[in-house]
Amino acid sequence: MAGEVRLAVVGCGNLGALHAGNCRRVEGVRPIAFADAQEAAAQKLAAGFADSYATADVARVWRDDDVDAVLICTHHDSHPDLAVAAAEAGKHVFVEKPLALTVAECERIEAAVARAGVQLMVGFKMRFMPLIQEVRRRLPRPLLLVGQMMDGRWGDTHWAQDPRTGGGNVLSQGVHNLDLLWYLAGGGEPESVYAAGGTLTHRDTEVIDNVFGTIRFRPGCVAALLNGDAGRPSFTSKFFYEVFDGTRIATLYDRCHRASFDGPDGGELRAEEAFPDQDPEGFVQELAEFVECVRNNRPPVIGATARDGTRATRLVHAAFESVRGGNVVRLP
Repeated sequence: MAGEVRLAVVGCGNLGALHAGNCRRVEGVRPIAFADAQEAAAQKLAAGFADSYATADVARVWRDDDVDAVLICTHHDSHPDLAVAAAEAGKHVFVEKPLALTVAECERIEAAVARAGVQLMVGFKMRFMPLIQEVRRRLPRPLLLVGQMMDGRWGDTHWAQDPRTGGGNVLSQGVHNLDLLWYLAGGGEPESVYAAGGTLTHRDTEVIDNVFGTIRFRPGCVAALLNGDAGRPSFTSKFFYEVFDGTRIATLYDRCHRASFDGPDGGELRAEEAFPDQDPEGFVQELAEFVECVRNNRPPVIGATARDGTRATRLVHAAFESVRGGNVVRLP
């Protein structure tokens, strides 16, 4: 398609508002519809965009031929039905992470997107962080990886901690970590997961809230994984990664806004200084790629496909299986 890409934002909370605001920073895209079960939230966002409308009836978006694509920014459990309905309506789809809470639901989305012939991208925005891209450029074939995503204790009543709506910290946020480890490993498929952990920081729930494990990627890269809500370390920050290729070492810290390189072409980088024209959090670059996917009806180049979203959810569930059984889980 040529010309302006017209979007609908489905789910008008914090992430919906963030993506809508970033449309002002990406050329050739305009949100024209805002949908939320709480219509007041949709109206609040729509008020900032001329010639747009707000609705509590998401089916209105599916019927709207002027909408080219949708940004799904709702609670995790609603992703499958919304993504499938959007695809069946012929809309291209962006889905915030995780793609879905179960592998079966992820595969249901994959099948719907394939049948409809539309593009889908999952919101793994960390791939687009400029220092992540720099590390992947410098160390494309690592031997060993460390990925840590540790948060302060989540509230017991927070929707994302609920196993029905959010899946808990390790699923809700851990998919970011697992997708990024796969991405930094160079794209080899995972072959096994071994993990320990359990329900360590919460009570009266079966949600596994902290996991430490290892993943073996083909053809031989090994990754160490730490995810949970036992505390956010001030020294490394919430997001911390180390990448080793036998000659060079890259260390990402300060939410991946800073990187230290050892070995050839060593030194320190700060995202805001080294890449002043890019969003250090990756959100703007992520939206820009999705817009190009819609405009050219092509899969993402850097961004995550539905298959990538399924892989990340499968890895989380493999880690849970390993924690519960104390065994190595082999992946197909």
